[in-house]
Amino acid sequence: MSDAILGGLVVAVIDNGMALQGYPAGIKFMVTGTVLLISATIDAISRRSATTT
Repeated sequence: MSDAILGGLVVAVIDNGMALQGYPAGIKFMVTGTVLLISATIDAISRRSATTT
């Protein structure tokens, strides 16, 4: 549950920070998507390595 809250907080901070700097919505979506893709990849790799050891 706390992981979901932390993930939502990260997305909100990215969106808010980029909005304050004046980035267009398309750029915000691309950055948010990239961050989510990287975090999902890291999570999958860490879970896979945890089950093999």
